[in-house]
Amino acid sequence: MPIYPVIEPLKHDGQSYGPGDTVDMDAKAAKELLALGVIGPAVKAQAKADAKTKTEDKAPAAGADAASSGENAEAEGGK
Repeated sequence: MPIYPVIEPLKHDGQSYGPGDTVDMDAKAAKELLALGVIGPAVKAQAKADAKTKTEDKAPAAGADAASSGENAEAEGGK
């Protein structure tokens, strides 16, 4: 599905989007919003990869959880 930059506040599929956000929607749904200037033209596929990376950056690293678990196990074993 194409990704469009949000220019004006938008509510789509139950989610709110503000200027600077991006939204996934099919071209048919985007047609009227494009005409109204609510969203801009679809962005390139690279933006999808960038958006995915930003989402992954927010998730805690898997190694951090494992390290915490290991520390707790050592602390309990030392009692």
